[in-house]
Amino acid sequence: PPTPEEVARQRVELADAVSALPGVDRAVWSSESTLQVYASEVQADPFAAICPVVERYDELASSRIQFTPPPGTTAMVRFRQCRPY
Repeated sequence: PPTPEEVARQRVELADAVSALPGVDRAVWSSESTLQVYASEVQADPFAAICPVVERYDELASSRIQFTPPPGTTAMVRFRQCRPY
């Protein structure tokens, strides 16, 4: 299994990769198990682009994803796991 340092490095890489996706303003870890994704635009299914990136990291693939829509929209915050435990 990876070391805690390796998992920490993977968290940084994953947040950076998700932050670079179209329609994403930024992604940050709000806890060890939750990646909060802030949208720059409302998307029909943001997880279609996010989950393939998340699933590249075996140790983090079952993390909870919190998708936060842009301020001023009526869209709701959504949660999802890309891969179950």
